[in-house]
Amino acid sequence: MAEPDDEIPKINPSEVETLIKKIEQTTLSEQDKRMITRLLRTLLYVVGLLQEKKVTLLRLKELVFGKKSEKMKRREGEKDEPKDEQERGVQEGGKGEESQRPKNEHLEGVEGEKRGRKPGHGRRPSSEYPGARKVHCRHQQLVSGSSCPSPNCRGKVYEERPHQFIQFTGQPAIQATQYEQEVVRCRECGAVYEAPLPEGVRAKKWDETADAQIAIERHAKYTPSYRTARMQEMCGIPLPESVQSERCREVADVLEPIYEEMKKEAARGKVFQIDDTPVRILELVKENKEKKQEKEDAEKKVKEKKGKRKKKKKEERVGIQTSGVVVELHSGAKVALYFNGRQHAGENIEDIYRLRDPGLPPPMQMSDALACNFCGERERIVCKCLVHARRKFVEIGRIYPEACN
Repeated sequence: MAEPDDEIPKINPSEVETLIKKIEQTTLSEQDKRMITRLLRTLLYVVGLLQEKKVTLLRLKELVFGKKSEKMKRREGEKDEPKDEQERGVQEGGKGEESQRPKNEHLEGVEGEKRGRKPGHGRRPSSEYPGARKVHCRHQQLVSGSSCPSPNCRGKVYEERPHQFIQFTGQPAIQATQYEQEVVRCRECGAVYEAPLPEGVRAKKWDETADAQIAIERHAKYTPSYRTARMQEMCGIPLPESVQSERCREVADVLEPIYEEMKKEAARGKVFQIDDTPVRILELVKENKEKKQEKEDAEKKVKEKKGKRKKKKKEERVGIQTSGVVVELHSGAKVALYFNGRQHAGENIEDIYRLRDPGLPPPMQMSDALACNFCGERERIVCKCLVHARRKFVEIGRIYPEACN
């Protein structure tokens, strides 16, 4: 028996091409000739890739045996593979065939086994678009019972379930419609007659929907006014920042009765949670600068009059904050209120307590332990935040470890 040669024989492409031509001249069937030719061509292609070092073993495996799957995540509900064969058999119900499967067989798919399709295909049914404008398209000539338009058919058409098509279009936040009304004038009396607006259109510049959209852009979507103004300018419908502020003020005036009613409803609550956070209100910031300037001018005048001393006035409050108040009602519902200005949360909650019916039991008030949260003499059940208390113990824990522990 001849010993196998360890050295891989070199393949000459020209010799392979000559062999292919000889095979084509043989009496083999066309299918056999095609198969042998493909094998030889594949061999030449693989050898060429390896010689040029353009392919790794993993890529070569995919080229020869085909690409199976790039997903290596375990399927939903599949646990980690057990370490020993006995444990694997127990987990898979003791089936011998299942326990002998390789680990990656579930991942790459088994030949002849139908792979489960993942739920969801990225499309949504038309029922999930309740806000879409619906347009019913009717046939101009065909109705149920009409003859089939096909020249070779004598049948009649009947109604089926309509097909649904959804089209998405873009538009600016605020749309504008320009109405041109024809005008005629009488030559004798000079009377002017203007064409009426379309039915349903009122002679009102700002529609309620436009005002609501401006308020939503600014206070619900938190889009700065200058960005909205820039986008509207790009779309050819200018909407300056000052106009946006005016329209938001109009919306606020309309909604104020609802806000006042919410305060009355909150006053009947059982649990009040309050807190302050700093805020910048440009009008009050400007007021603070004016007060600071007035104070500096007054100090200069006092220095000029050395002999006269004036009593030091009580400093006016300059802090600006938003007080958040969340009230839990007896029904379980919650009311959230915000107060912006110079008052602290304790003063704002005191204003709400004034609206409270004296016959109701005292409410529970939850906040941190700042003194400004508990101003006023209204009766209440005080609840202070344990997280804030613990935080203070942590801060001084290094100085007084035993006492804090």
